[in-house]
This record gives sequence, C-alpha cells and structure tokens, in this order.
Amino acid sequence: MRWPSFGLRHDRAGWFQSDVSPGSTFWSNTQQVASSRPTQETAVGLSAVFRAITLICDTVSTLPIAVYREGSRRPVELPRVLVQPAADFSYDEWVWAVVFEALTSPAAYALIMSRVGPGLRPSQLEPLGRSRITVEDNRGGPVVHRLDGQEIDRENLWRLRFAPRAEQVGLDVIRCAAECIGQGLAAQNYGRRFYADAAVPTTVLLADPGIHQDDINRAVAVWDSTHGGRRGTAALAGLKPHNMSITPEAAQALQSRQFNVQEVARFFGLPPESIGTDSGASRTYANLEQRSLDLLVYGLDPKITRLENRLNPLLPPGHYCKINRGALLRTDLEARYRSYQIGIAAGFMTVDQVRELEDWEPLSTPVDKPALGVVA
Repeated sequence: MRWPSFGLRHDRAGWFQSDVSPGSTFWSNTQQVASSRPTQETAVGLSAVFRAITLICDTVSTLPIAVYREGSRRPVELPRVLVQPAADFSYDEWVWAVVFEALTSPAAYALIMSRVGPGLRPSQLEPLGRSRITVEDNRGGPVVHRLDGQEIDRENLWRLRFAPRAEQVGLDVIRCAAECIGQGLAAQNYGRRFYADAAVPTTVLLADPGIHQDDINRAVAVWDSTHGGRRGTAALAGLKPHNMSITPEAAQALQSRQFNVQEVARFFGLPPESIGTDSGASRTYANLEQRSLDLLVYGLDPKITRLENRLNPLLPPGHYCKINRGALLRTDLEARYRSYQIGIAAGFMTVDQVRELEDWEPLSTPVDKPALGVVA
C-alpha cells in the first residue's frame, strides 16, 4: 500500500505491531502501543473515534438541503449534482463519504468527472480516498497534486477542508490526536488481553496453616467441579473462599478509557455527552432540544457552513444552497405545536410554512409557483 504524504510524514507502522505483554503495568503498555502512528483505518477502531466520526457524518449527510435564487426564499428544484453527485452515490452517501475523508484527512478530494452549463460547472464528482491523493506542498515551489501517483491538474479536483491552513493541506485531526488515539487503543487492547488471559482469578481459596498441598489440590478440584458455571455448595475443610475485587491496574485502565473518550470529543469539537460519556462537570439538560443545540453550535455548524460554501460553486449563477439546521432541533410534539401557534398568532409564520416544517403538503398552491428548471 502506498502512503500519501499530504505534505506530512506518515509512519508505516501498524497499531498492533507493539502488542501489550501480560504482566506489565497499564501505563507502560499504553506508551508501548501508542508509540506507533495511527492511520485512518486503525483510528476508527477506537469506539470513541468511530462514534464521533459517524455522528458527524450521519447528521450532516441526512440534514435536508434546499437551493434558492438570490433574493428569494422559495426553494427551486435541486440540480442533479445535489441529487446524485457521483455515479454510484446518492447525495446523502456522497456527503457521508466526503465528510468522513475531511474528518480523517487533511482534506477530502473528489475527481470532477463531467461538467455542464456555460461556465462548465462540475456535475459529477467521484470521491477519492486518502490513499489515492498525494499533495506535494513544496515551500517556495509549485504545489503538485498526484492521483494514484500520476500528476493531475488541480482544476480537475474538488476539495473540502474542515481545518484549513495557509498551505494547500489542512490540519490532520488523526495526526493531531495521535497520542490521544494511541492511549485509547492501548487501553482497549489491554482490556482485551486482560480478560482473554484471565490472569486474575475471581475467587481465591485461603488455606489454614499446616494443610498439605495434596489436600489443597483436592479441595480446589471440588470447588471447580461444584462451581464450574453453576451454583452449588462446596464443603472445603480448612479452606475459606475469598472473592477478588477488580485490581487497581484494571481500575486505572477503566478510568483512563473514560477520560480518553472526553479527549476524543474535544479533538472533534463535540460535547462529550454526544459520544457516550460525561463532560466531567455537573450539568443537566432541560430537554432534548438543548442537547441538540449544543451539538449543532459547538460541533456541526462550522462544518456545515464550510460544506455549503464548497457546494455553492457547483450551482448555476445566482443560486445558493442552504442545509436545514432546524431539522436537528426538532422538539417534542407539544412544544413544536406551541411554538407554531405563537408564530402564526404573531404573523411571522403561515399555516403552509408550518406544514412544510412538518413535511406535510401545503393547503394552497402559491400563485407565483417557482420554475423548476434548475436540473443540470
């Protein structure tokens, strides 16, 4: 496999070449495994990273999108590039793919396969995986883009960056969070080995002084035969069972994994609660809408805005697109109906606007029905 540079150096070592050896301490295992550089493929093996990425991709790709003429708030028909941007991708699948690449690479790229209209706007954009594109950002020299090792004209590439820099490449979140992801994968791997090896017994039989080893061995055999996967009563002369609690080392691993989830959330700009942990501070949510608002404001809105700005040049002149953030802020039914009632009573909403928000047919057909000619 050829590794792309993106103007940066990427290590070839895999995560699990430095394995956790049984019996060593948790933190030494962590440092040993974390010494390898994460890749796009191995980073998503950490549940917190997987959840953070899929949460963003799922949400952004399924939010409704509309196209408007400048000066109008009445949507027109979606152009084909926002219906099926690539041959084998619907719009939601295409957005999921490019957002995933933008989150796990310095930039997401798509190859422009066809163009339409007087300005030769891109109409088909094939998403490109991280391993296919190499960017040679030579300081003081020309920037060279290569597709599968062959130089390609930058004009034939569409690009999305969530963390742009002055250079051609953006920040690589996976690289920036390498140590954090390494710690998490090490703890995950340690837990797997810890429970698979079963090096710590759940029960210890404490022997009184003077009991012969042969008697101890027979008593252990009786205990195992009585309690091997079932409940029963064992008579053990001179031996007392003692339950083992979780070891300090295992407890340290559990605490570290919880803290690691919080760190991953910070790297991806998400509220920790959205990926399955608490923020470490005392906080309650009044309702689901407030939780969704936190997710939108702090995690998703900047990414949605950058995506909109990269989609607008694909539209006919005088048109722009808008991704509906309001779909993420759906409240409970009673609260929505109360807000609609207030809007209609105050005069800044109509019944048809309310019905549109609820995805219902309008009661009346507008006289100035917009032309649906933007299909290229």
